[in-house]
Amino acid sequence: MFNSQTQTGAEYIAKMIELGVRNFRVEFLDEPPETVERTIAKYRQLLRGEIDGTQLWRELKLFNQLGVTRGQMGK
Repeated sequence: MFNSQTQTGAEYIAKMIELGVRNFRVEFLDEPPETVERTIAKYRQLLRGEIDGTQLWRELKLFNQLGVTRGQMGK
């Protein structure tokens, strides 16, 4: 969460895996069980290469940002 927006770095997962990252974390605050199950299922699909990061954040309606900033300040 950042500014009350759920965010994801899903678009960067393929590159992270390529660089050797093997452990990822998904955090939940007060989501209902069905949301948690759907989210975890989508991330499993992502990690298996069945969907890409863009598809994940669009389907889950997430804010596609890794870290606190993106754009001019992130360069």
